[in-house]
Amino acid sequence: SEHREGLTVLGYTTVEMELQKKSGEAVPVEANITWLDEEGIFQLMARDITLKKKLEESRKAYSEQLEKEVEQRTLQLRQSEAEAKRQQKTAEGIIYGSPIPMFVLDKNHRIIYWNRACEKLTGYSSQEMLGTDNHWKPFYPHKRPLLADLIIDNDIDGIYRLYKDMNLRKSTMVEGAFEAEHFFPQLGKNGTHLYFNAAPIKDDEGQIQGAIVTYQDFTERVRMTQVLTRRQAFVQYLIENSIYGIIATD
Repeated sequence: SEHREGLTVLGYTTVEMELQKKSGEAVPVEANITWLDEEGIFQLMARDITLKKKLEESRKAYSEQLEKEVEQRTLQLRQSEAEAKRQQKTAEGIIYGSPIPMFVLDKNHRIIYWNRACEKLTGYSSQEMLGTDNHWKPFYPHKRPLLADLIIDNDIDGIYRLYKDMNLRKSTMVEGAFEAEHFFPQLGKNGTHLYFNAAPIKDDEGQIQGAIVTYQDFTERVRMTQVLTRRQAFVQYLIENSIYGIIATD
C-alpha cells in the first residue's frame, strides 16, 4: 500500500527486492519504479545493494552483541552492588556489635559510625552524633581536633603538638596510625582514663578517605594501681615509724 500510494501520488516509488542472476544467485537490489504516463509503462532502475546489506547485517550483529555485553555488564554491576551492600552491612554489624567503643569519620570529618559501645562510654547516642562533627563533645569542654581529625588532614605536626603529653606513639600494627593515653575529667562521673587508637582509612589509590578511632577504658586498672601504691606507702610508713622491731621474711 505504501508503494502504491507513492506511485499514485508521486508517480514513483522505491523498493528493495531480490533479483536472480542467470546462475541462480539472488542479488539484493534497490529498485526505483517510475510510471511513465505517456508510454503507459513502468520504468524500473535497479541498484545492487549487496554491500549495503552486508554492512547493515554487520551493524545489526554488532548492535546485538553490544546489547548483550551491556546486559552482562549491568548484571555484573548489580551483583557487585549487591555484594558491596552485603559487605557494608557485615561491616556495620561488626562495628555496631563490637564491645570495643569506636567511631568512624569520613574525609569531611563527619561521623558515619558511632557504635553501641561508644554510646555507653560517652553517653551520646548514635542518633544525635551521626552526620555531625561533634565527636569532640564527650571528651573536651570546647571544640578541638581529635587525633582522627589530624590524621585525616595528615597534620603530623599538629598530632605531636596536641598529643605529645598524652604518651603519644606510633602504632606498631597499622601504618599511619597513632596511639595515646589520657585522663578525661568530664567523661563519666569521676573522669575516665582512656587508651585510644586512631587509624586512617584509605582507598585503593592510598588516599585518606576517613579515620577510625577505638577506645579502651583502663580507669579501674589505674584506680587499683593507686590503691596498691597507697597501701604500699602506708605499710612502708608503719615499718619506718614503728617503735617495735620488725623483721620481714620471704
